[in-house]
Amino acid sequence: MSDGPQSYHVTDVTTVQGAKPKSLTLQQAAGIAGVSPDTIARWCRRYGIGRQLHPKAPWRVDPVGVAIVAAGDAEALAVYHWKRER
Repeated sequence: MSDGPQSYHVTDVTTVQGAKPKSLTLQQAAGIAGVSPDTIARWCRRYGIGRQLHPKAPWRVDPVGVAIVAAGDAEALAVYHWKRER
């Protein structure tokens, strides 16, 4: 996960996910992460942090996933996906 800045470690994905935050647009997520909307779309495809209802639909981006990928925390990303599959 070398695309994002590696400034902190997301330690407790369970606590963060408990609130079930609202999905973000690419532009909103880009503003939060300090990257371009194209980068967020690439992260959505590569790391599974967003989805589209059909190929031309706008992305719906999970803010928890954005925070994890922006932090470069591979361990937290694995826990994030494991929690979502349960």
